[in-house]
Amino acid sequence: MSWYSLAVILIIAGVANMTPVLVKKLSWLDYSIDGDRSWRGVRVLGNSKTWRGLVCGVLVAVCTGLALKIVSDYIIVLPLEPLRGGYLEILQYSAGIGCAALVGDLIKSFFKRRIGMVPGKSWIPFDQVDWVIGVLIFLIITGRFDWNYLYFLVIGFGLHLVVKWIGWLFKIETKAI
Repeated sequence: MSWYSLAVILIIAGVANMTPVLVKKLSWLDYSIDGDRSWRGVRVLGNSKTWRGLVCGVLVAVCTGLALKIVSDYIIVLPLEPLRGGYLEILQYSAGIGCAALVGDLIKSFFKRRIGMVPGKSWIPFDQVDWVIGVLIFLIITGRFDWNYLYFLVIGFGLHLVVKWIGWLFKIETKAI
């Protein structure tokens, strides 16, 4: 597995993971995924986990995957293993990667609520690698897992910290980490 193939998956998953923060001011689909339901007296996910974030994150992941496919086929010819196949397969694969990254975040949020953490409070290292773990599980389920993908945990942790810091600099995030 080449380094640029690893980068492709990280880029698709990373943009999906960042998108909900970037679209939070849109009113479109601003409904909590848990439907305001509680389990054992505690909200399942909370108000910050919306259909808007999930749908937009998956759509941006699909657009990113298709753009990378076009670049790899016509501009910089690279044999990108994750982007093998036709455009329909890339659309499905990118949607799966994006959805897996966001579902990893949803599952982490579920557990944060169970242990009594308030939304927005940092839970290191889980806040930094939840999206990566979701993608790794997706790759295992789809039979595309490679042991080199475990580098994602380290790289994903570092990328998350850098992106949060940049978001703080541009006043998108309220705190650096």
